[in-house]
Amino acid sequence: KIQFLWDVNEKLWQENYLKLQDFFEKEGHSSPSKDENIISNWCFAQRTKNKEGKLSKEKIELLNKIEFVWDILDQQWKEYYLKLKEFYLKEGNSSPLKKGSELGAWCGTQRNKYRKNILSDERIKLLNDINFIWDPYENEWQENYLKLKDFFEKEGHSLPTNNLDFYNWCVYQRGYYKTKKLSQTKIDLLNKINFVWDVKEYIWTKNYEELKNIYKKEGNISKVKNDYLK
Repeated sequence: KIQFLWDVNEKLWQENYLKLQDFFEKEGHSSPSKDENIISNWCFAQRTKNKEGKLSKEKIELLNKIEFVWDILDQQWKEYYLKLKEFYLKEGNSSPLKKGSELGAWCGTQRNKYRKNILSDERIKLLNDINFIWDPYENEWQENYLKLKDFFEKEGHSLPTNNLDFYNWCVYQRGYYKTKKLSQTKIDLLNKINFVWDVKEYIWTKNYEELKNIYKKEGNISKVKNDYLK
């Protein structure tokens, strides 16, 4: 009796499985990085064989016992989603900054896939569950519009000057309007709060009305400061 090895491939499979099982017990997952060359390549081979229907039911069950990841991309998606969900629960929004952030860049990828209609309904639902912003620019516009509407209701006009960021947003809307890049829906919304499209014309008209009232009251405008006459 010399314990002849009849199936070399089966022995190698069992050896690699035991290595992965040991890895799983130590690390808590069964997705070794590419640095773990041999075992990582072996895992890749198991996924390929499973897709081709060449992996036995017995081996599939053994791998499932150590939570083997059959679809790496799907696993990565779920990991990023959980990170975003954690961010949402902590920050109250699901829009991490894109610049210098892997999570922010991942969110940008989901938006691109959504626009191209290649994001599954299941993933869309999961993202909607945490109030994912599909169009951050549109969302920002709506937020600024509501701020301007609140300002208009309090101050009686829609020409803020004290807040530079807010003031600049209004300047951008005028620029988009002049270059015909502002939708009719947004134009209508801004018109409802008497948005000032031409600041110079607005100031001239306002000064003229004040001058007119002075004339009615005083009978002349000889004592009016030059500012009104500009």
